[in-house]
Amino acid sequence: MIDNFSKFESFSFPKTEFVGYENLSAIGTIQALFDEKLNEVDKLTGKGFVILNKTALFAMSGGQVSDKGAIKFKGKNIEFNDVRKDIVYGYYIHEINTNDLTIAVGDELETIVDEVARYRTSIHHSAIHVTWQSIINAVGHYVLEIGSKLDDVKYQLQFAYDDYITAELVKNVTEKVNNIIIPTNIKSNIFEITPQEAEEKKYIYEFTKIGDGELVRMVEFPGIVIEPCSGTHIKSTGEIKKIWFLDFDRNQKRVLIDMTAREEYAQKHFEEKLTKVVNDMERIYKSAVEDGFEKDLSKLIQEARKLEKEWVYQSIKRVNELSQELIGAVNIFKKEYEKILVDKFIKEELKEYFANDLFVVYLTENKNYTNKILLNKATVLANENHGKVFVFINQNEDGINTVFIRNKDMDYDLKKIASELGESTSLRGGGTNSMVQLISTDKKDQKKIIEYIKQK
Repeated sequence: MIDNFSKFESFSFPKTEFVGYENLSAIGTIQALFDEKLNEVDKLTGKGFVILNKTALFAMSGGQVSDKGAIKFKGKNIEFNDVRKDIVYGYYIHEINTNDLTIAVGDELETIVDEVARYRTSIHHSAIHVTWQSIINAVGHYVLEIGSKLDDVKYQLQFAYDDYITAELVKNVTEKVNNIIIPTNIKSNIFEITPQEAEEKKYIYEFTKIGDGELVRMVEFPGIVIEPCSGTHIKSTGEIKKIWFLDFDRNQKRVLIDMTAREEYAQKHFEEKLTKVVNDMERIYKSAVEDGFEKDLSKLIQEARKLEKEWVYQSIKRVNELSQELIGAVNIFKKEYEKILVDKFIKEELKEYFANDLFVVYLTENKNYTNKILLNKATVLANENHGKVFVFINQNEDGINTVFIRNKDMDYDLKKIASELGESTSLRGGGTNSMVQLISTDKKDQKKIIEYIKQK
């Protein structure tokens, strides 16, 4: 909704003064108010927008997200959702919800920056400059930057496609930043110059935006990088502490590189992408061995466990390759094993658990008895008995799986059963009027199925 302010070219009152570089809070006077439909109003209660003469809240710019924070009126909180300055350039439009409070043009509001989120975001903005220039230096020639994104969680570099930007190059750059640039604790230098001077020194890039009468704000880490930037930054590279290479995606048009300086986020990312995958590999392999799988794939798991400790994109890529190799071999075995199970299950003499005029129920307990296996035997029975609905319920490690099947000549809607059971249990699935397959993670649903059948 805030984007709809693009219909305004400018406003008659002065642009907003941003004081958030030096201050994490500021008192500003309301210059204009707008309701949800962007009608300008003198007073506002509830959802709408406010433009102040002064704010401490950073508005999205240079790939950096808008600040998190708060807005207060006479000590009471106003819900703050977003702030933008790029829609009507220079005017900081705050999206708010006053709820029961009423504010008016001329009132004073206090804007308050979330200090922790700002600091983390500033770390990432400084890190993106250092990483970007280090990649350019490693490549050996200028590569067009098509954008960047950063917040308090991670940052992403976006380059135009270049053969020289590879995952291995980024890994090497990451090691250089961590082992040399960060420990050197290079101090940042923030200063302003005129647009003319910036152009003369070739500091202006294709994405640099400068308003009339504005100076160009520069960020410099001496010996590493100097370029225009309106974002927020830290005082030295030492504050970054460490960066992690999370992801790499390259196609014929662009290269995307995801990084973070947040250790807790890196841990969560690599636990999901490495530890979880390796644990799944072990579980799948162990289960296959229990079923008679004889091929020794332990070396794949050993290599994956070693890579699990190396938090870098290449580890994720290699562990995924190892996982696919293991799963592929196990799946080939499972297909053959499934044929054996089907033949054995069809020949097996099963004792009826329950039967009435309409239903015949069989209970099994086998981790390998999928609905596909159950259906093979159930189909044989349904073909031989025209007046019965055969129900197989199998209990496994993860819950239960069940099939309902009848002879196609029998007039009974099994989809209705699936629908009714879905309302009273955790069973999910589907099928046709003559056959349904259901699964549930709740083993108690076995008893509920039997009780349902007994009522029919």
